[in-house]
Amino acid sequence: MCNNYTTEDKFIDDILAALLEELHGHKFINNRYAVVAFGAQVPPFDYPRSISNDYGVFVNTTDKLRHCFNHVTRFLHNDDYHKSNSDILQAISVASRLNFRPGVSKTFILFSCNRCDIKQMLFDFSSILQYMNEEGVRLHILTNTEFTFDKQRKMRNFFGFDKHFVYSHRFPEGESETRHILQISRSGLGICTPLALETGGSIFSRKKIMTERKNSFKRFATIFAKRVVQSAMPIGNQTCECTGHKTGVAYMLCTQGELTGQKLLLEENDLDLSGMDWQSEMDDME
Repeated sequence: MCNNYTTEDKFIDDILAALLEELHGHKFINNRYAVVAFGAQVPPFDYPRSISNDYGVFVNTTDKLRHCFNHVTRFLHNDDYHKSNSDILQAISVASRLNFRPGVSKTFILFSCNRCDIKQMLFDFSSILQYMNEEGVRLHILTNTEFTFDKQRKMRNFFGFDKHFVYSHRFPEGESETRHILQISRSGLGICTPLALETGGSIFSRKKIMTERKNSFKRFATIFAKRVVQSAMPIGNQTCECTGHKTGVAYMLCTQGELTGQKLLLEENDLDLSGMDWQSEMDDME
């Protein structure tokens, strides 16, 4: 998550409550949660880091998860400090290397405050996308960005979208007809948009409901939670093997059977991006 979100924002409580209700309703039990924070204006809080609780990174209740959110350091913008690190792909890389249990589903929810500018990324888009698909990571994005669409008159009470459906107050289960004629603006989340869509995730914006009644927030949270849980089923036919980070810490790496031999190690300095043509990469993404 980026540091513009804190538990002072009741929106977080609505999201957590809705997620817990949907997980239990679909018989997902023994769930674990973790928080990776990044994007502050003051080092070392600008770089991605996991928030620990009781000497562990993962917690098993939403109450403990709220405690993790309370420890997210928030710094307001100040011109005296250096520019904030907004490398979202690096944050995803850090989250992907947490010590997950073998065979579980991996759902990442990005609380986004910035556009995904590929010029600020340590890793390239295609490598992160391949790695996430191999490990079955689903990326969902919550943002304050206001998306602009063609056929704007048909998008009243818009909440979010995925690769196939649009979600709104009127269509909580998703509506496909409108989705096919929508053209998403190049502005907004940059390369994070295709990253979420190509991993089977979704993008929801609370921009239009920020000034509305509390009930609107809860309905938004419920529809978002339903979409997250919809894609939370673990992938079958996984092959797991013991591997290790450069630090020597061992962990279990689980991939789909046919992808077992294709590993991407995303440790720092593994990828040499010095010769990359950033402008061409941006043109390809857009």
